[in-house]
Amino acid sequence: MTCPFCDLPLQRIVRRSQGCIAFAADAYPVSRGHTLVIPERHVESFFETSAEEKGSLFRLLEWCRHDLLVRCNPAGFNIGINDGKAAGQTVMHLHIHLIPRYTGDKPDPRGGVRWILRAELDRMFSEVRMLHDAETSRHVAAWSYEQVERAGGLVWVGSERFEHLGREWRSRFGTAT
Repeated sequence: MTCPFCDLPLQRIVRRSQGCIAFAADAYPVSRGHTLVIPERHVESFFETSAEEKGSLFRLLEWCRHDLLVRCNPAGFNIGINDGKAAGQTVMHLHIHLIPRYTGDKPDPRGGVRWILRAELDRMFSEVRMLHDAETSRHVAAWSYEQVERAGGLVWVGSERFEHLGREWRSRFGTAT
């Protein structure tokens, strides 16, 4: 399997510096300006990077923060690494999320990253509930989380985005297909 981060199109790269790359998250940005920072060397885990790579990653992260403050004027940031499949890592190339946060983007932001997962889950299910099951044409608007899970996180055919959503569901929640 090829790594999507090892062969990034040049137009996605925001900055390249000291063996690291910053690029705009395009598939599922959490907010305006959501940026990913990666080492150019393919490593899966933050703990596989050298001290020099860690320093370069954090310097580039700081540069991106400054750039986003100028361009997007966020009120804060969430910084996150999903390290390993059990932690939710779906692309097995280390990547650090820099997520700009804006005043009012969440009614009560207390808890920070502890609640991002739930917010993403809610977003994902609001999309899933609006789709139809392609095989039986049953409307899934009333399906609960458990019903979707029992259905195996089936792919609701009709768009690449939702095919990816099905794969993402299975990889995150371990549902067999």
